[in-house]
Amino acid sequence: MISTEYFVTNRRVYVKYGVVGRTVFELKNEWITSVVVTQGLVQRLLNYGNMIISTPGYYTGTTVMKDVSDPMHVRTVLEETLRKAKEEREIRERLRWLEEEYALGRIPSERYLELKRKYEEELKRYM
Repeated sequence: MISTEYFVTNRRVYVKYGVVGRTVFELKNEWITSVVVTQGLVQRLLNYGNMIISTPGYYTGTTVMKDVSDPMHVRTVLEETLRKAKEEREIRERLRWLEEEYALGRIPSERYLELKRKYEEELKRYM
């Protein structure tokens, strides 16, 4: 029996092949370095194709999502998800830095509270 499932979340890409014999790839978004779409002429006419997701040093370095419907749209959604995840990580890093600087006494209370509110508001966009 053959079964294929693909999930794209704000944290990872999940690729599963098979029901009896199963192969599962779970790729954290921060591991993904590139997404390539391949389509032959017939695939392009019928609007499906393969997506190759590259990750450095993970298993074979690439994971293939086979016969994806509207792969250009899926790639756009995945790239947007990756961009948002990266922005969220950067905001969380700034918030950690702010906490450290405040704990060390390098930032006054009012500036700390102002920046903390700002970063927390920015994070709400990603929840």
